[in-house]
Amino acid sequence: ATGHVGRHCVRYLEERYPELPYAIAGRNRAKLQALADEFKLKSSVGKLVVPDLTFSERPNEPLAEIVAQSNVILSTAGPYELFGESVVRACVDGRAHYVDITGEGHYVRRMIEKYGTAAERAGVKIVPFCGFDSVPADVGSYLAVRHAKEGGVEVGDVVSLYKDMKGGVNGGTIRTMFDIMEKLANGTREEKRLYRSDAPLSSLGSRTLPKTLRPTARETVGLMKLWVDGAPRWTGPFIMTPVNSAVTRSSAAVLGYGARFRYCERYKVPNVFAAAMMVATFTGLFLLGRFSLGRAFLGKFLPKPGEGPSDDNVYKNGYFAADTLLWASGKTITSDAPVVKVSMSMPRDASNGVTAACACEAAVGLASPDEVARMPQTFGVMPPVVAMGEPYVNRIEKLFNVSVSTQAAEPQSRL
Repeated sequence: ATGHVGRHCVRYLEERYPELPYAIAGRNRAKLQALADEFKLKSSVGKLVVPDLTFSERPNEPLAEIVAQSNVILSTAGPYELFGESVVRACVDGRAHYVDITGEGHYVRRMIEKYGTAAERAGVKIVPFCGFDSVPADVGSYLAVRHAKEGGVEVGDVVSLYKDMKGGVNGGTIRTMFDIMEKLANGTREEKRLYRSDAPLSSLGSRTLPKTLRPTARETVGLMKLWVDGAPRWTGPFIMTPVNSAVTRSSAAVLGYGARFRYCERYKVPNVFAAAMMVATFTGLFLLGRFSLGRAFLGKFLPKPGEGPSDDNVYKNGYFAADTLLWASGKTITSDAPVVKVSMSMPRDASNGVTAACACEAAVGLASPDEVARMPQTFGVMPPVVAMGEPYVNRIEKLFNVSVSTQAAEPQSRL
């Protein structure tokens, strides 16, 4: 709880659920006590400080004791490749549900291989990707597909168009990105297999996804126009497309979105020059990140682990807004109008405020036996929508002030 996002989770729970009993845990007694003092956590309602918790791959008695007393564990300690597995293992052994905010697909695939079957047998929901990676993508796609099917539309392409984002990034996220880049360049064969795998990010259903569902290279990192608001608009790449695409495709495979469902993400920009600048920036960051000297150079200008944007930038100045657009099967995203638009926004910084809110809502829902009983009775390692279904979708609809609308579907003139 003592990391940057962990602190925002405590703030969110205190503001939204002041009577909820929960405990905070971490690796530093002084930081834990400072966090408890900052938010005046009172043990009279069960808000306890658990000191000296060490996350390691060795058996951990304090961790097992915490899990034994919990309905759900919310983990915000990343990179999860380094600090996550012991918590997942303890939750499976102790039959407690688990939520985290990872965007590390390789780590989740390893958890599926090692603990997916055991979690299913134990009746435990292991739910990664409950932050900005990848709740807006997963919930937005689900709502768009549901609305389309209710209207008798065969689902085709789905695009999340991020329109406005203000805030910052924290040091834990930067460290995770650097770790991924380092492993892609210098990792073992097994590590590279997990990083490059296109296996589903769910322990349910098929162990392979149709290659036709993947976004193209152009949709992922290239320049592209998108038909928006009655005209073709320039868009740039969005950095989370690879992981969010894998999450939404995994949900689609389990929930049956349709054989022609495809997903990608784009960022709305004013002109082609801004789009080209985004492509150049992402390309430069990727190339620098593949080399230790490049990572060291970038690290001089980026937040360190435990650092992040100020509270003002998270709560007063932070903001995100996005539309999830759905095209009917057979239509083209560059020259035909979408038929469904799901709009969402939140006056919080995406990487911290939005992530904390999404993760806390997942944990609060899983902490309630009554709400769990209304969720899909499926267990294992699963994306948010697959694991928690309509109860969680309803929470996010309220959180993001979601609106769903049907768009004009008549053919547009070709570019």
